[in-house]
Amino acid sequence: MRTPHRRPTPVLCVVVALLAGLAAPVGAAKRALFDNFHAEQAGNADWVIDNDQPTPLPAQGAIVLSTPRTTWTGAISSWGVDLVKRGFTVTTNNAAFTYGNAANPLDLANFDVLIVPEPNTLFSASECTAILAFVHDGGGLIAVGDHHVSDRNNDGFDSPMIWNALDPTRLLGVHWGTAGDANNNIVQTSTNVNPAASDSVTHGPEGVAPGLAFHNGTTFTLFPADNPSVRGEVWMTGVAQSSTASVMAASSRHGSGRVFFLGDSSPIDDGSANPGNSNIFDGWAEIADSVLILNATRWASRREPTLGVADHGAAMLSLAQPRPNPSHAAALFAFSLPAAGSARLEVLDVGGRRVWSRSQVSASGPHEWTWDGRDRAGRDAGAGLFLVRLVTAWGTRTTRLARVR
Repeated sequence: MRTPHRRPTPVLCVVVALLAGLAAPVGAAKRALFDNFHAEQAGNADWVIDNDQPTPLPAQGAIVLSTPRTTWTGAISSWGVDLVKRGFTVTTNNAAFTYGNAANPLDLANFDVLIVPEPNTLFSASECTAILAFVHDGGGLIAVGDHHVSDRNNDGFDSPMIWNALDPTRLLGVHWGTAGDANNNIVQTSTNVNPAASDSVTHGPEGVAPGLAFHNGTTFTLFPADNPSVRGEVWMTGVAQSSTASVMAASSRHGSGRVFFLGDSSPIDDGSANPGNSNIFDGWAEIADSVLILNATRWASRREPTLGVADHGAAMLSLAQPRPNPSHAAALFAFSLPAAGSARLEVLDVGGRRVWSRSQVSASGPHEWTWDGRDRAGRDAGAGLFLVRLVTAWGTRTTRLARVR
């Protein structure tokens, strides 16, 4: 179901709270939470693993390797059943996201990976904070969208707009193609896959992903200056893999967590769906789309280990309190990197707008950068409370700065 595009009021989701480190331990059984609280069944969509929610039936304990992958009722039942066959437990979310709420059995802290299959309603500000904090602390996120003007419930927001609203400052390093962007509604089967054998998304436990088939999907623009870990997984046919545009699938890290982005919901459709749903087909089996998606899910659910220089990086990364604080004019920001790499320091106002930033490749060890108190246009930023954020491949650190007259 396709409806005319209506431009929304921008929604900013800014994480300003201290992150509580609530993610599950490395050794726990893998637990996947499939969202169905954000209109994933609107219009002709049926992006659920089963009608029985939050726990699908027949029971997961009865699923064996020979169980049909569409044994549950829902257009993405194959995704859920295939994960159970690989040792996961799967659950459907039917409430607002929380993180750190012990009274909520569906709290994100109880899961390893959050799968959001084409949301059609905006995340609230508290949900944005919960999602980004969950990922930062080691949780995985699978973000699935659809093409521009795919607003299935006629509320003025389609999934690319919703995903961009979650992360307006591109902490995750990705912009979803929407109004005014090229290739925001493509039909294409591409075998232009990241060839790196070390890439567990394209070369993972499910095997080597042969390609990806889109039937009206959007593409991504990558912003490595905003998140140095972001990388393309599948590009449009004929596009150089050095390109940061025309990306059909991508991945990145945020803090200790991992994110996979998929620009079309067609590949997750297994053709089963609930009775009455139209325009369904088995994208899960088309060009073996399932290989890429299952690899990505398993990759995203693996929390970063704590061995070696690269993996100790999150613990060794630091950002000190600004000096002076409060500040009348210039402020000094001191930080330390665990190894040589790209670092971005930015100042955000209370509305989440980027006032100032500086990015460069820096050596390991301590650094001191100075902000003169002016915005990117050279104007005095004025008095108020500001968020100072350090963004690196090893994670993100934040602190606060007060400016007074």
